[in-house]
Amino acid sequence: SIEVPEVFRKPAGSTLALRTRGSAAGDSVTVEDLWLEIVDWRLRAQGTVKQLSGPAPVFDLVASTVAPALDGLLRLLPPVARAVPSGRPLGGALVMNGNVKGTARNLTAALTAKLSGLDLKVPDAWLRGGGDLDLKVTKQGESMKTTFTLDLDRLEAIYTDILRKTAGTPLTLRMDAQTNGTKTSSTFDAQVAAMRAKGRADLERRGVAQAFDVTVEAPTFALSTLFALAPTAKPRRIGQLHVGGSLLASPAALASPSDLFVTVIADTNSAAAGLGTSSGRPGTNAALKPWLQWARMESAPVFLPRIVPKGVLSAQATRTSVGASVLVDGPAAGSRLHAKTGAVLEAGLYRVEAAVMGTRRDDDGLAALSAAPPRLWRMESVLLARPGMSTKLVRLLPDQTLIVRWTETISEARFRLQTARRTSAAQGGPTTYTGITIAKALGQAARRLGEVQTLAARGNRAEIARRTHLALLSVAQAQAMARNRPGAVPGDADDRAFTELTLALSEISAAACNLVPSEARTLGADGSPTGTRVSLTNAGRKTIPLVTLALPASADAAAMAQESRRRVFRSVRPGATITALFPPSAPADPGVGAKAVVQFIVGMGAAVVTAAPPP
Repeated sequence: SIEVPEVFRKPAGSTLALRTRGSAAGDSVTVEDLWLEIVDWRLRAQGTVKQLSGPAPVFDLVASTVAPALDGLLRLLPPVARAVPSGRPLGGALVMNGNVKGTARNLTAALTAKLSGLDLKVPDAWLRGGGDLDLKVTKQGESMKTTFTLDLDRLEAIYTDILRKTAGTPLTLRMDAQTNGTKTSSTFDAQVAAMRAKGRADLERRGVAQAFDVTVEAPTFALSTLFALAPTAKPRRIGQLHVGGSLLASPAALASPSDLFVTVIADTNSAAAGLGTSSGRPGTNAALKPWLQWARMESAPVFLPRIVPKGVLSAQATRTSVGASVLVDGPAAGSRLHAKTGAVLEAGLYRVEAAVMGTRRDDDGLAALSAAPPRLWRMESVLLARPGMSTKLVRLLPDQTLIVRWTETISEARFRLQTARRTSAAQGGPTTYTGITIAKALGQAARRLGEVQTLAARGNRAEIARRTHLALLSVAQAQAMARNRPGAVPGDADDRAFTELTLALSEISAAACNLVPSEARTLGADGSPTGTRVSLTNAGRKTIPLVTLALPASADAAAMAQESRRRVFRSVRPGATITALFPPSAPADPGVGAKAVVQFIVGMGAAVVTAAPPP
């Protein structure tokens, strides 16, 4: 007897056998009967194998189902055995036919299977419909063609809490492969529930190694729909995780296909709170740690929460900034991988930051981010008048990690404005300057931000920059009044809230003007740092009258005024890039990293933008 409690039970005495009868004469074997029997379902094979002593035995075998009924096999399922009296027909049939003919060099083989007539409905077991399988192989010399199709769309199979496939739920696979000598090209198209994956692979044997070019795409889908087919396999905390994936690789040679690196895209959306960090913001790889442990994935995924920057967001609910990381862990030394990341975004003005960092190995041998500052870093902006996708493609080497972060600058500023209003109101003591109170000045800034949000939907960068500058003037006025209140201390919670709001508004200006600051740590031949290169590209359409590039000696803003760490440029025209090289000893605090401080004229005054690599 064989038993898996509440899943499968084959009692002693029920048939499960493989029987054969044949004869041999010379170098030939005749298979008169080969039976596979499972209770009352039986498959029979017959045929011959000739020229066994020669270099190419000749096969001629056929197989077919002679007793396709599934009554006995279905009764091996405990819920069915309990609910259906013995002798009552259950329906359903599995018909299989196959053949193999030819030699190993010139061969044709086929296998078909058809499941039909299922109509069973008992507690914990509901089986209806059917499906088809088809496999064909044709080989002639060094050329071989293989096609495989599986279609179980019509099958309805609900069994305890193990399987939940309803009729019409997609479950299909088609694969085609063509081999010519040492080269193999294959394509596949699969759909399981909401998951649709299709791709192509070209492989070529080169001794013990294989060169390959692989492209696989799987649009983002709700992972819950996949686990709905197998509820017991679902991790305890999966939430509303959305995943998709892509594999784009073509290294020169790999020891084995197991060195492939797969990028997984995850969109947490409403599950961000359940999978996010302790601060309430979505994390990167850490947020998916429970899922990664369950799946035993060796490569870090790309983590792409969906951004929902609508309304004023609270500290616990804000999702204005999201991150993605790609860890290259596998390709042969010296090979490059094209890492493509993308985020599904709502309409808005986004600051896109991309940093390339080194990786290290933790105590468990798993790859983790290095504590050193990014070697390369770049920031640009994306203005979406309507919801869409933002992507970034970067070439990476082994043991490098690409971190990409999208920040919806308008929603970020609205969140900072809410914080400044709350902390300012808690301080009390209305302060008036030329008839304007702090609350009124912040109210003016709020109105300007509302106008900016409307302008973003129209794609008007110039007006966004102008209205943001007016909001900056109102905030600067409010901060000056707050600092003049009795008992005010520079750098207190109130002052910090205004400073963070000012920086958030300044970043809108930088994004609206499409300024692209970047940083690169330069290394010598021995790998030691030789300096830091800070650059700024004017990707907008207007000349920037004044730009200052600086590398701070510490987190203290006053240190940035040192002339040795500042470079001033005037009239930076559209498309121009300015660069300043700083010595490696400039940053006293390695955690600070390089900062491009940009001053530019907008309207009546100047705005300052501090751009730093993603933490």
